[in-house]
Amino acid sequence: MIDLDHSQNLAARPRAGCFLALLLLAGLLASYGQAGVVFTNLYSFSGNDGANPQAALVQGSDGYFYGTTYAGGTNNPGTVFKITSNGALTSLYSFSGNDGANPSAGLMQCSDGNFYGTSTNGGAQDNGTVFKISTNGALISLYSFTNCDDGVNPQAALVQGSDGYFLWHDVRRHELRWHRIQNQHQRGAQYFV
Repeated sequence: MIDLDHSQNLAARPRAGCFLALLLLAGLLASYGQAGVVFTNLYSFSGNDGANPQAALVQGSDGYFYGTTYAGGTNNPGTVFKITSNGALTSLYSFSGNDGANPSAGLMQCSDGNFYGTSTNGGAQDNGTVFKISTNGALISLYSFTNCDDGVNPQAALVQGSDGYFLWHDVRRHELRWHRIQNQHQRGAQYFV
Protein backbone atom coordinates (compact mmCIF):
# COMPACT_ATOMS: atom_id res chain seq x y z
CA MET A 1 0.00 0.00 0.00
CA ILE A 2 0.96 3.61 -0.45
CA ASP A 3 0.16 6.03 2.33
CA LEU A 4 -1.05 9.32 0.93
CA ASP A 5 -2.00 12.08 3.32
CA HIS A 6 -4.05 15.16 2.49
CA SER A 7 -0.94 17.38 2.30
CA GLN A 8 -0.05 15.51 -0.92
CA ASN A 9 2.88 13.63 0.58
CA LEU A 10 3.73 10.19 -0.73
CA ALA A 11 5.17 7.54 1.59
CA ALA A 12 5.81 3.91 0.77
CA ARG A 13 5.40 1.10 3.26
CA PRO A 14 7.78 -1.84 2.80
CA ARG A 15 4.88 -3.91 1.43
CA ALA A 16 4.41 -1.33 -1.34
CA GLY A 17 7.51 -2.53 -3.14
CA CYS A 18 5.74 -4.44 -5.90
CA PHE A 19 3.24 -1.67 -6.55
CA LEU A 20 5.88 1.07 -6.65
CA ALA A 21 8.20 -1.06 -8.77
CA LEU A 22 5.46 -1.42 -11.38
CA LEU A 23 4.88 2.32 -11.34
CA LEU A 24 8.58 3.00 -11.70
CA LEU A 25 8.93 0.57 -14.56
CA ALA A 26 6.40 2.67 -16.39
CA GLY A 27 8.24 5.83 -15.33
CA LEU A 28 5.41 6.96 -13.07
CA LEU A 29 5.07 8.18 -9.52
CA ALA A 30 1.75 8.69 -7.77
CA SER A 31 0.50 11.99 -6.42
CA TYR A 32 -2.66 12.61 -4.45
CA GLY A 33 -5.44 14.76 -5.84
CA GLN A 34 -8.67 15.82 -4.17
CA ALA A 35 -10.71 13.47 -6.38
CA GLY A 36 -8.48 10.47 -5.58
CA VAL A 37 -5.21 9.07 -6.79
CA VAL A 38 -3.92 10.74 -9.94
CA PHE A 39 -1.01 9.26 -11.85
CA THR A 40 1.46 11.81 -13.12
CA ASN A 41 4.58 11.13 -15.15
CA LEU A 42 7.11 12.96 -13.01
CA TYR A 43 10.26 11.73 -14.70
CA SER A 44 11.37 9.58 -17.64
CA PHE A 45 14.85 8.08 -17.51
CA SER A 46 16.97 8.75 -20.59
CA GLY A 47 19.80 6.24 -20.11
CA ASN A 48 22.62 8.52 -18.99
CA ASP A 49 20.72 9.21 -15.78
CA GLY A 50 19.66 5.58 -15.38
CA ALA A 51 17.39 2.98 -16.94
CA ASN A 52 15.13 0.14 -15.85
CA PRO A 53 14.33 0.97 -12.21
CA GLN A 54 13.17 -2.25 -10.55
CA ALA A 55 12.70 -1.46 -6.86
CA ALA A 56 10.56 0.66 -4.60
CA LEU A 57 11.62 4.14 -3.60
CA VAL A 58 12.41 4.94 0.02
CA GLN A 59 11.78 8.37 1.48
CA GLY A 60 14.83 9.71 3.26
CA SER A 61 14.81 11.76 6.43
CA ASP A 62 15.50 14.80 4.22
CA GLY A 63 12.20 14.34 2.33
CA TYR A 64 13.72 13.16 -0.97
CA PHE A 65 12.83 9.77 -2.44
CA TYR A 66 15.85 7.54 -3.10
CA GLY A 67 16.10 4.68 -5.56
CA THR A 68 18.25 2.64 -7.92
CA THR A 69 18.19 1.78 -11.59
CA TYR A 70 19.32 -1.62 -12.85
CA ALA A 71 21.02 -0.17 -15.92
CA GLY A 72 22.05 3.12 -17.45
CA GLY A 73 24.27 5.82 -16.02
CA THR A 74 27.57 7.03 -17.40
CA ASN A 75 29.08 3.54 -17.19
CA ASN A 76 25.83 1.61 -17.89
CA PRO A 77 25.59 -0.87 -14.96
CA GLY A 78 23.06 1.19 -12.99
CA THR A 79 22.68 4.24 -10.80
CA VAL A 80 21.54 5.58 -7.45
CA PHE A 81 19.31 8.67 -7.60
CA LYS A 82 17.10 10.92 -5.53
CA ILE A 83 13.92 12.61 -6.72
CA THR A 84 11.53 15.17 -5.29
CA SER A 85 7.77 14.73 -5.27
CA ASN A 86 7.76 17.37 -8.05
CA GLY A 87 9.95 15.22 -10.33
CA ALA A 88 13.33 16.92 -9.94
CA LEU A 89 15.82 14.06 -10.26
CA THR A 90 19.43 14.14 -9.10
CA SER A 91 21.75 11.34 -10.19
CA LEU A 92 23.88 10.53 -7.15
CA TYR A 93 26.10 7.75 -8.44
CA SER A 94 26.81 5.66 -11.54
CA PHE A 95 28.19 2.20 -10.87
CA SER A 96 31.33 1.18 -12.76
CA GLY A 97 31.35 -2.58 -12.18
CA ASN A 98 34.18 -2.88 -9.66
CA ASP A 99 32.06 -1.04 -7.09
CA GLY A 100 28.89 -2.96 -8.00
CA ALA A 101 26.57 -3.34 -10.96
CA ASN A 102 22.87 -3.78 -11.66
CA PRO A 103 21.19 -2.98 -8.34
CA SER A 104 17.77 -4.60 -8.43
CA ALA A 105 16.72 -3.96 -4.84
CA GLY A 106 15.71 -0.87 -2.97
CA LEU A 107 17.75 1.09 -0.48
CA MET A 108 17.50 1.27 3.31
CA GLN A 109 18.35 4.37 5.36
CA CYS A 110 20.04 3.64 8.68
CA SER A 111 20.39 5.71 11.82
CA ASP A 112 23.74 7.10 10.59
CA GLY A 113 21.84 8.90 7.78
CA ASN A 114 23.44 6.84 5.00
CA PHE A 115 21.62 4.52 2.63
CA TYR A 116 22.60 0.88 2.23
CA GLY A 117 21.89 -1.47 -0.65
CA THR A 118 22.99 -4.42 -2.72
CA SER A 119 24.03 -4.78 -6.33
CA THR A 120 23.22 -8.00 -8.15
CA ASN A 121 26.49 -8.05 -10.09
CA GLY A 122 29.87 -6.34 -10.00
CA GLY A 123 32.43 -6.28 -7.25
CA ALA A 124 35.71 -8.14 -7.02
CA GLN A 125 34.36 -11.36 -8.58
CA ASP A 126 31.26 -10.01 -10.35
CA ASN A 127 28.98 -11.73 -7.82
CA GLY A 128 27.43 -8.60 -6.32
CA THR A 129 28.15 -6.17 -3.52
CA VAL A 130 26.82 -4.50 -0.40
CA PHE A 131 27.31 -0.73 -0.53
CA LYS A 132 26.61 2.41 1.44
CA ILE A 133 25.92 5.80 -0.10
CA SER A 134 25.54 9.20 1.49
CA THR A 135 22.79 11.66 0.56
CA ASN A 136 25.36 13.61 -1.49
CA GLY A 137 26.44 10.56 -3.53
CA ALA A 138 29.63 9.34 -1.84
CA LEU A 139 29.53 5.55 -2.33
CA ILE A 140 31.61 2.98 -0.48
CA SER A 141 31.53 -0.66 -1.51
CA LEU A 142 31.43 -2.53 1.82
CA TYR A 143 31.51 -6.12 0.66
CA SER A 144 32.00 -8.16 -2.52
CA PHE A 145 30.36 -11.57 -2.66
CA THR A 146 32.59 -14.50 -3.57
CA ASN A 147 30.09 -17.19 -4.65
CA CYS A 148 31.24 -19.30 -1.70
CA ASP A 149 29.46 -19.55 1.63
CA ASP A 150 28.59 -15.86 1.51
CA GLY A 151 26.35 -16.28 -1.53
CA VAL A 152 26.07 -14.73 -4.95
CA ASN A 153 24.04 -12.11 -6.81
CA PRO A 154 21.80 -10.62 -4.08
CA GLN A 155 18.47 -9.43 -5.44
CA ALA A 156 16.66 -8.20 -2.34
CA ALA A 157 16.98 -5.20 -0.07
CA LEU A 158 18.97 -5.45 3.12
CA VAL A 159 17.17 -5.79 6.43
CA GLN A 160 18.78 -4.45 9.60
CA GLY A 161 18.26 -6.50 12.74
CA SER A 162 17.88 -4.98 16.18
CA ASP A 163 21.49 -6.05 16.91
CA GLY A 164 22.79 -3.79 14.11
CA TYR A 165 23.62 -6.64 11.73
CA PHE A 166 22.38 -6.60 8.17
CA LEU A 167 20.53 -9.61 6.83
CA TRP A 168 20.20 -10.38 3.14
CA HIS A 169 18.90 -13.34 1.29
CA ASP A 170 20.45 -15.34 -1.46
CA VAL A 171 18.45 -17.66 -3.66
CA ARG A 172 21.15 -20.13 -4.58
CA ARG A 173 20.91 -23.75 -5.52
CA HIS A 174 17.17 -23.40 -4.92
CA GLU A 175 17.75 -22.41 -1.28
CA LEU A 176 16.67 -19.30 0.57
CA ARG A 177 19.56 -18.41 2.83
CA TRP A 178 19.91 -15.47 5.23
CA HIS A 179 23.32 -14.03 5.99
CA ARG A 180 24.50 -11.64 8.68
CA ILE A 181 26.68 -8.77 7.60
CA GLN A 182 27.76 -6.09 10.02
CA ASN A 183 28.20 -2.62 8.71
CA GLN A 184 30.68 0.25 9.07
CA HIS A 185 33.25 -1.19 11.50
CA GLN A 186 34.85 -3.96 9.50
CA ARG A 187 35.40 -7.18 11.43
CA GLY A 188 36.65 -9.67 8.89
CA ALA A 189 33.78 -10.14 6.45
CA GLN A 190 31.22 -8.50 8.73
CA TYR A 191 30.13 -4.92 9.23
CA PHE A 192 28.23 -3.22 12.04
CA VAL A 193 26.36 0.13 12.32
